[in-house]
Amino acid sequence: MAANDPSNQFENMSEFPQGASDFSFSPGFMASLVEAASDAICSEDLEGTVTSWNRGAEQLFGLSAAEILGKSAAILTSSGAQNEKGVVSARGRAGERFEYSDTVRRQDGSSIHIAVKVSPIFDPQGQVCGVSKIARELSGLSEFKQQLQATQERYHTLFNSIDEGFCVIEVLFDESDQAFDYVILETNPAFERQSGLNNAAGRKASEIAPGLEKNWFAIYDQVVKTGEPVRLENRFGEMNRWLNLYAFRLGGPRTHQVAVLFNDISARKKAEEEAERWLKQLVSERSKFEYLFSRSPAFVATLYGPQHTFDLVNPAYFKLMGERDVIGKPVREAVPDIEGQGFFELLDNVYRTGVAFTGEEVPIQIQSSPDVAPEKRYMNFVYQPIFEASGMVSGIFAHGIDITEQVRARQEAEIANRTKEEFLAELRAPLNSILNTSQLVLDGLSPEASQRAIEEIKRHAQSQIQLIDGILQVTPPQ
Repeated sequence: MAANDPSNQFENMSEFPQGASDFSFSPGFMASLVEAASDAICSEDLEGTVTSWNRGAEQLFGLSAAEILGKSAAILTSSGAQNEKGVVSARGRAGERFEYSDTVRRQDGSSIHIAVKVSPIFDPQGQVCGVSKIARELSGLSEFKQQLQATQERYHTLFNSIDEGFCVIEVLFDESDQAFDYVILETNPAFERQSGLNNAAGRKASEIAPGLEKNWFAIYDQVVKTGEPVRLENRFGEMNRWLNLYAFRLGGPRTHQVAVLFNDISARKKAEEEAERWLKQLVSERSKFEYLFSRSPAFVATLYGPQHTFDLVNPAYFKLMGERDVIGKPVREAVPDIEGQGFFELLDNVYRTGVAFTGEEVPIQIQSSPDVAPEKRYMNFVYQPIFEASGMVSGIFAHGIDITEQVRARQEAEIANRTKEEFLAELRAPLNSILNTSQLVLDGLSPEASQRAIEEIKRHAQSQIQLIDGILQVTPPQ
């Protein structure tokens, strides 16, 4: 039997399905069939020496029949000659048919992954004398391995470059199947920065952080047993840090492994606590402001936007406006009865220029209720612009007091003073006439007859004048 005759491997009809021995194939036909096959077909003796080699084998392995025949097939396999010989001698001698996969070296130095089907070859006495092999490249698997390798490389690049800390832990359980500790198996470079723990890989949590809260063991216990991931924010008292953490199980529950992705949010938590403190203080100050705002005798209102829409009014302003509903309405719509009195124009000017306006004893005609005529009142007030952080005017703060009663009281006092002065002037006029007449009498009559009477008139007139002057000194004109 020629060493390179591929038909030799098919002489034993056990290579074919049941009933194949009923057909008659010539050795030449079988050799042509094997030679034409696209798969690599070869045969080896029990020592692993190649005894036949078809064109498919030449194409797959890059070796011609002349280069490989008579040599050990171990030069092709990465498993080594001893392993190759062991497979042939152990499983082939037993007459076993089997399949396996392997990575082999081509003549050009490249490696390919192949699937191999092995069948025994029997001699005329029925003894195993070698094996036949049919090999095919697993191109899909090779591509898959390349993709897997690329994925692993991307994973490691991501693993090493992400800002979040990452670790894989193995949860340890006691005899009652309760988690009591864990071992940190693997960490990324950001782990130390985010956790503050140095050289953590390969060490137990109880060793690194002896005071670690027990609730962390309970959390990882549930992740392992249920397979449900957890996301939480919690404080690690031992490390004095707040962590945002996502934990998920790796593999099945029997692996007891959990992957943990986390980042240090201590700065954010500190900022939130500070913001909460300021918010509480702001709420407290706002409560004080609202208390004073609601009880202030002065009227106060805030208006926003170029249309001067009412945003907030206190009870005093509400009363001044006749208790009408003004919130959310532009001023021209809310109080149309003050149209033409200059107030709308003042608001427009303050909003446009950002310059406050102060008015003193300004009269206003306003209705105290919809069914009554407008009433004239007097106000001292200020229109103060409200500025945004950008410096733009966003609204107007209006505040002032109703001084109608004071103005009216002063006006009444002025009228009373004028009336008193007029009365006193009228009272003084006849007395002056008496004095003048008395003087004439004194000047024209005989001394003895008229002297006493005239002097008496003069005396009473002078007394009247003194009385009037005394009244004026007690209540001087206002």
